[in-house]
Amino acid sequence: MAAGYIHSKGDKRYEDIGDEIIDQLLNMSLLQLVDFSDNSSFFLPPAIYSLATHVSSDNYLGLTDSKMLHLRHVSRSFRHAVILNPQADIDLIRKFKKLRTFLALGNLERSEQINDSFFEKFQLLRLLDLNRAQVDDIPNRIERLKFLEYIDLSDTNIKELPVAITSLLNLEALIFENCEKLTELPEKIYNLVQLSCPGIDVNSKLQSIPDLSRFPNLRTLGTFIVYRSEDNILDMLGNLKKLRGTWNIG
Repeated sequence: MAAGYIHSKGDKRYEDIGDEIIDQLLNMSLLQLVDFSDNSSFFLPPAIYSLATHVSSDNYLGLTDSKMLHLRHVSRSFRHAVILNPQADIDLIRKFKKLRTFLALGNLERSEQINDSFFEKFQLLRLLDLNRAQVDDIPNRIERLKFLEYIDLSDTNIKELPVAITSLLNLEALIFENCEKLTELPEKIYNLVQLSCPGIDVNSKLQSIPDLSRFPNLRTLGTFIVYRSEDNILDMLGNLKKLRGTWNIG
C-alpha cells in the first residue's frame, strides 16, 4: 500500500484488494505458502525469484555486505533497499536519495546509523521498516519524511516516540508491537488523522490506551489490553465506522 502498488476500487478496502492480489499470485504459482498452516508467510519459487531479481535490478538494492563488492554497477535509480547483513554499513546507500522503501528486517545492529543524516538523505521514503533493529530512539528529524505512510518499530528498544512524528500527516500505519520500554505516546498523536493501523498489541506497556475514536480512518486492530479505568472502550470502538476484521480485548 505504502509503495503505491494497490489502488482503491470503489468501496473496497485496500486490505481486501491486497488479499485478492495474493490469491491471484498463488493461483498462478508466482507465490507459494511457506507453511499451509500459516496464511501470511510466502516465498518466491527459485525460477520466479531469479526473474524478479533480474527485472528489478535497477530498482531494488539488497545490502548483503559492508562494502557491496558484489555490485558491478551502481544505479542511482534505486527505489527499494533492504539490509540483508547485520554488519552492513548503510552509509553506502546514502547517495540513493530517491529511495521509497527501506527495510532492515532485523539486520541493523548499529543504532547510530538511524540518525539526523539518515532522515535528511531519504526524504522521499514511503515505508520505513525497522522491525527488530537495534534502535534506541528516533530523532526529531523524522519530520522531514513528509511522504511516509508506514513505519514499523516493533521489537526495538524505543523508549519514546518523538513529538515530530505527529507531523507526518500521511502516516497510515504506526507499528510498535513488543516495544516493552515504550510507556506513553506523544500528546499530539491525534494529529495523525490518516492512521488506519495503530501498533497497540497485547504486549503493549502503554500506561493508557489513546482515544481510538479520534482516528476516523482506523481499519484494523489486533489484540490489546484494556485497563480497568478505560470502561468506555466499547463506546470508543462503536464510533469507528471503517473498522473491519477481528480484534480481541484482554
